[in-house]
Amino acid sequence: WLAFPGCSNGGADTGGLKPGGPFVVLRTEPADNGTLFLNEPIRIDFTQPLDLGSVDLTTFSFQVLDQLGNVVAEPPAGNFQIDRSPGDVDVGRRLLFVPRLPTDDSFSNGGFRPGRTYIVQLVGGSRLNGTVLRDTAGKGLSEPVTFRFQTADGTTLDQLFRNTVAGGPTRTSFVVTPTPDTT
Repeated sequence: WLAFPGCSNGGADTGGLKPGGPFVVLRTEPADNGTLFLNEPIRIDFTQPLDLGSVDLTTFSFQVLDQLGNVVAEPPAGNFQIDRSPGDVDVGRRLLFVPRLPTDDSFSNGGFRPGRTYIVQLVGGSRLNGTVLRDTAGKGLSEPVTFRFQTADGTTLDQLFRNTVAGGPTRTSFVVTPTPDTT
């Protein structure tokens, strides 16, 4: 968890924080130098509700390193969503980056790749040029934040994906197309 001095997370609706206070990052999941499974989102909690319109790959950037530490051109694919921070009643103070799930047998076409290091940079500071994360009141992120994490490494589903449901995947529907001729 990444925490900043002077910020607390105690109340229900705003986490005990004053509306209009500084716009900073309270914590990240994974924590700096943590590990993430290929199907887990990145979670970032802020002191104020985030303007989702200010989030794109210029204000939330990735650098990807292979197992030898070399930079590789594998930009993560996924989407950004707003969620509820723990203890909050309303959605708004948590940003998620939800990776696209891989669809090939080598797990190499998803949002995250196995055995990679990702360095995430959140742009903060002056909002003069517009490339800064902002809260819903238009205030830019007070300070830039950088953290890194590694993705799970391996070749099997158990090594690469977190299964949060007991018993594994289940079929939820079955569709045949085109529909069979009924005559």
